[in-house]
Amino acid sequence: MNPTHCCICRRRLEDFASKEQGFGRTCGERYLSAQGTPDVEAAVGLIVAADWPLEQIHALVASRNDVTALTQAVTYWASCNYEDKNAVIACAKVLYACGRTHLATKLVADRVRVHVTCHKVTVMVHTTGGHSNEFAIDAKRLPSSDRTMASNGQTRYWVFDLVRKDQVLVLLGHWFPDEPFLMQEEGLSDLRVLPRTPRVDVEQILDPGFVGKQVGLEDAGGTYVVLRNTFHGTFTKELKATIPDDKRRWDVARKAWHIDRGFLPAVKNLVLRHFGVVL
Repeated sequence: MNPTHCCICRRRLEDFASKEQGFGRTCGERYLSAQGTPDVEAAVGLIVAADWPLEQIHALVASRNDVTALTQAVTYWASCNYEDKNAVIACAKVLYACGRTHLATKLVADRVRVHVTCHKVTVMVHTTGGHSNEFAIDAKRLPSSDRTMASNGQTRYWVFDLVRKDQVLVLLGHWFPDEPFLMQEEGLSDLRVLPRTPRVDVEQILDPGFVGKQVGLEDAGGTYVVLRNTFHGTFTKELKATIPDDKRRWDVARKAWHIDRGFLPAVKNLVLRHFGVVL
């Protein structure tokens, strides 16, 4: 397979050298330099796990001892599939691991529908297509003092107070579930995926009395305790289905779950899905 277009700018490749590399000189100079520390083993793991032709996987893995060569080979493969969003995003994950964060972020930013940027006191959210209108309707139910719309030229985006971050992530998980989005935080860019948030949980976090970070963990000597307002239908049902009876108990006095420490990853995942809170 030979590339016809650059995966970075999507322009047609005209000269022989550009077709051999899969990108033009301008894009190469602008995006292919390293910005982060390479993790070659992680990159190889992502390549092996990718749904790509076996011969392509073997060719990429063969470049593992030269990060620059590996970066160029992955970018070439992305250009061969420049119209396939999933293939290019898979390449971007490898490029993040190769330390090419600028290039990876560029590839992702042009192909995902949700961008989230966290600043010191605000969270910026830009959505395109899909359920953007429905997300906007729910977002407007948050206090007007904590949200606004802004624009930088032709692009309009939401600006939320940082205290609303968890609620915003729950809304995104409901309207854009199980699809990659670009998260930029503290100067770093990363791909994230939010699991589907049930509507009942959306209604809960949109309640005027909701205050962010209601759920927490407390070490209780051999167990962890999930605290504060976790007792509601969907969460409780899934918690009971996930954690065996002998590994959990409900503390009536404290209104808290005592969970065996071995199930901490499952508890964190449930809390993220239902409350949008990262523990």
